[in-house]
Amino acid sequence: MKKIIQQKAPEITAHPFERTLGAGPYRFIDTFNLGEALSALGAGNVMGYDFAMARLPNLEAGAGTCAHCHHSISFICIVRRGDGKLYGVGSDCIAKCGLPYQELSKLQKAKKAHEKKLRDARKAAKLEALKKDLQRFCEQNAERLKADPHPSAGLSSQGKSLLDYLEWMVKNSKSVNFLGKILKKVRGDI
Repeated sequence: MKKIIQQKAPEITAHPFERTLGAGPYRFIDTFNLGEALSALGAGNVMGYDFAMARLPNLEAGAGTCAHCHHSISFICIVRRGDGKLYGVGSDCIAKCGLPYQELSKLQKAKKAHEKKLRDARKAAKLEALKKDLQRFCEQNAERLKADPHPSAGLSSQGKSLLDYLEWMVKNSKSVNFLGKILKKVRGDI
């Protein structure tokens, strides 16, 4: 009779992303649905595709395939590495590679809350400035923007225009980066 020897699995001391994405630490910061952008393009709505793709940040790797396991993905989880580089990773790899939770002290929590409050105030001021710029741009180019179709194929078929979309963005957008990219995009197109 053969004796089976069980060996202990080697203890993992490095984060799983380190072998594919490089040295950590890593932070999950956002998601992007590539499927929505591609469906807009498939429907013939090139402007809708452009607006959707404007939301995708510049990734080192992972726009369409997971930067960790290289499987194709349409729902991209954006991870920031310690040096600021961004990578697109699949949601399964994010779920499998969770970072350990560390308890923060009361002082650390208060400092983080204060920093967040300052960031939020800067973000709100920048957002208001972008909204004013976009509103002014819409007023100056209203006739041209009325002639262009809405980025959403469904709303475009209902007679909505690019002007309707931009006015909605002025009222409802909460993303500084997205609003900035839209403003840059429409200024370049006109």
